[in-house]
Amino acid sequence: MTRLTDRSSSEQLDDLRIEYIFNFPDGERKVFQLNLEDGFNLREDAHEKPPNWTELGFHQCPHCPLSTKKESHCPLAVSLVELIESSVNLRSYEKVEVEIRAKDRQISFHTSIQKGLSSLMGLIIPTSGCPHTSYFKPMARFHLPHANVEETIYRATSMYLLSQYIRKLEGLDASFDLQGLRDIYQNVHVVNTFISRRLRSITNEDASVNAVIILDMFSQLLPMSIEQALEELKPLFHAYLNR
Repeated sequence: MTRLTDRSSSEQLDDLRIEYIFNFPDGERKVFQLNLEDGFNLREDAHEKPPNWTELGFHQCPHCPLSTKKESHCPLAVSLVELIESSVNLRSYEKVEVEIRAKDRQISFHTSIQKGLSSLMGLIIPTSGCPHTSYFKPMARFHLPHANVEETIYRATSMYLLSQYIRKLEGLDASFDLQGLRDIYQNVHVVNTFISRRLRSITNEDASVNAVIILDMFSQLLPMSIEQALEELKPLFHAYLNR
């Protein structure tokens, strides 16, 4: 399968390896190792034959720009295979200690399996090669595990406004009214809906499906609450408003 990349020959991002470790009360451990390289894309181990539910035409998103004539499998679905196969028998609300190890830091938190998987998916999905989720690569590069709604709104709006500044530096049209961010999240909502349909076709357990639903909560909530959230954050920028 041809993997998507948006790296030009003059660009380079440092490779990054992140481990998500799920420690269960009975002593069991599940380790997910993510290697991000080559323009900050998720490197996957080759699958001899990806499962049928990852085929591009199976519950394909209606707004997917990829063609079954050129692509055999959905890059996002393929990137989730290991996670789905490892979590197929896990129950959503079972408690687990999640440990994240990266080059510069180590983080741990106690949560439900579905929220731990959702945090992990928040790193996998933007780097999977899906054209609609690649806008979130900057947030994946500066990954914040177990982020809440307020943190996500702050990070997403900051990322988007920086992207527009970079577009301006490159001589491209730029918009600072955040409608573009709303459009991105609306497209991601469609992606989450159809990924959920893929997952429901293969598993009776709800941990992985609920993990997507938690992520989708942000895609639905953020467009409706940006203005209110930014208004609440305005006092933090008092020094900038009084220069």
